[in-house]
Amino acid sequence: MRLHHAHGGSQLVDADGQARRLTGTQWVSRALLPLGITHGVLTWAEVTDEMIGLPTTPSDPPSVLAHGTRVAFQTR
Repeated sequence: MRLHHAHGGSQLVDADGQARRLTGTQWVSRALLPLGITHGVLTWAEVTDEMIGLPTTPSDPPSVLAHGTRVAFQTR
C-alpha cells in the first residue's frame, strides 16, 4: 500500500518489510490509525467483485490516480 502525503510518498509494510495489501476501506483505516491518520481519501486501482469474477487488469500509477475509484474514510 502506498501512502501519498504532503511530504511525498511512503509505503506501508509488514514486520518482514513486505508491502501490505489491504482489501477494504475499513482495513486501511485500521492500519493507518496507529500512525495518527484518522481520515483521508483512498484511490483504488480497480473495483472488482470477487464473488462474480469480474476481471481485473493492472494499471500504471498515473492511470490509477487519474481514473481510480476514490473513497473517503474517517476513523474515530
